[in-house]
Amino acid sequence: MQDPSDLPYPGEATDPTTDPINLPCSEEATDSPPTQGESEGGSVSHFITCFKEVVERDMNLSRVQLYRKVKAVTGSSPVELLRTARLNRAYQLLITTDKSVSEIAYDVGFTAPSYFTKCFKETYGMLPGDARKQ
Repeated sequence: MQDPSDLPYPGEATDPTTDPINLPCSEEATDSPPTQGESEGGSVSHFITCFKEVVERDMNLSRVQLYRKVKAVTGSSPVELLRTARLNRAYQLLITTDKSVSEIAYDVGFTAPSYFTKCFKETYGMLPGDARKQ
C-alpha cells in the first residue's frame, strides 16, 4: 500500500504515466477512440467501456455485481442512471443552445431521436421542443 504522504493533494499535478485515473483503457477499448469531431455520444460510450474495465480490474467487481451494488445504493439501475444523466444534459442543451432536437439527442448519446423524445416525454411530461419554449 502506498504511503499517504506520497499522494498528491487535490488539484496537484500528477504523473500521467502512474496516475491510475489517467491510464488509458485496454487496446480493445481504444480501437476507435473519440475524435475531436465526434459527438459526445461516442465519447460517452468510450468512457463507459473504460469505466467498466477499471471497475472490473481495480475493484474486482463483475458487471452483475456492479449492477446489484449500484441498484442497492441508488434504487436505480446503471442504465437508468445514465439515461437520467443524458436527459438532464439534453434539457440543459435545449434551453441554452439553438441545436435541433435530433442533434442534441445524438450529442448526449441516444442513437435514435424518436427514442430520445419518448424518454424525454416520460421524464419531463413534455416534448423536447416544448422545453425550449418555456
